[in-house]
Amino acid sequence: MVFFKNLIGFFIFNFLKLLIKDKKEVTKNNLLFVNTEQIGDLVVSSLILENENLFSINSKIYFLIKDIYKNIFSAYNGSIILVFYNHKKYKNNLFYRFKTLKKLQNLNLAESYNVSPARGTINDEITLISGTTKKFTTCSDLKYLGKYFGKYYNKKYTELLFQNETNEYKKIINLIERLTNNPENKIVIFNEKTFNININIRDKIPFQEDYIVISPLTTNPIKNWGTDNYRQLCKSLSKDYNMLIIGLEKDINILKNISSGNTRIWTGSFEYIPSILSKSKLFIGNDSGLTHLAYRLDIPMIAIIGGGSYGKFFPFESKSRKNKAIYLFHYLDCFGCRWECKMKDTYCLSKITVHDVLKTIQKITE
Repeated sequence: MVFFKNLIGFFIFNFLKLLIKDKKEVTKNNLLFVNTEQIGDLVVSSLILENENLFSINSKIYFLIKDIYKNIFSAYNGSIILVFYNHKKYKNNLFYRFKTLKKLQNLNLAESYNVSPARGTINDEITLISGTTKKFTTCSDLKYLGKYFGKYYNKKYTELLFQNETNEYKKIINLIERLTNNPENKIVIFNEKTFNININIRDKIPFQEDYIVISPLTTNPIKNWGTDNYRQLCKSLSKDYNMLIIGLEKDINILKNISSGNTRIWTGSFEYIPSILSKSKLFIGNDSGLTHLAYRLDIPMIAIIGGGSYGKFFPFESKSRKNKAIYLFHYLDCFGCRWECKMKDTYCLSKITVHDVLKTIQKITE
């Protein structure tokens, strides 16, 4: 099935290449960053937005993301121009696809950078047919493209960057260093301007400070620590702390099961989450988008990450971080399996006990 999807994508790519020719000459040094992935991936690459002041004032910089994540960046009003596109329409409507690529071509772009942590036919297509004279990608992993199509698209890039680096945070930092000629110690890691932490949440949650936030679910269920574990954790913590579970409305029944009536639940708009997290005493979550946000907001956090993608995002440490970030996992020789688990259970997660987390909470709140 994956092969045939990539085959269709291959034919569409080459058809569009015939219709939309690369510009032979570009008069400006405008840049395009492309990230077609999920919330966590965007939070990581938003380091580019955070460090906009390091880029040349002679360049216009554009950042393309899915329009469903517009709320995430509703507070951002910096110099980098956000370009939103409808991913579903792009996949299914050839005219919309053509129109989107022509719109990018009209931006007079010199260089395009695919900063998506997972390569696919769509983000490769957008990066490669955006009208730029130079095209780069920070991802060398061909898992979703396969060997044949991956090698084909690789040849279309000017350069595959940072092939020996596995951590996505470090790749983005390296890219900023490369483009701005600034050393790592000049690069801002933690939120100053990207996410709004000053939205009034007084009428959104029942408490305003000294509470613990738990984000128990991810888009990939195999990465979850488990509803039973989180239920026991909430039951234990609710005796001493104000507790808030956050998640999506579609998961409300699972969240209620975890809460068991002991913990408040919040499923509102994403634009409020940075403020909710920033005022919390502690964040606890899996290897998920909100855990990346908690990291970027520099709040005390416990990330129950397992080993499926160990090192790709977490653990990640920054010397400029003020608060503790502790990562929990049960080490196994199969770390880095990409969550293609061959065990009877995901022991890298299931071997972490509620008692382990409670001990860690005690350590981090001392």
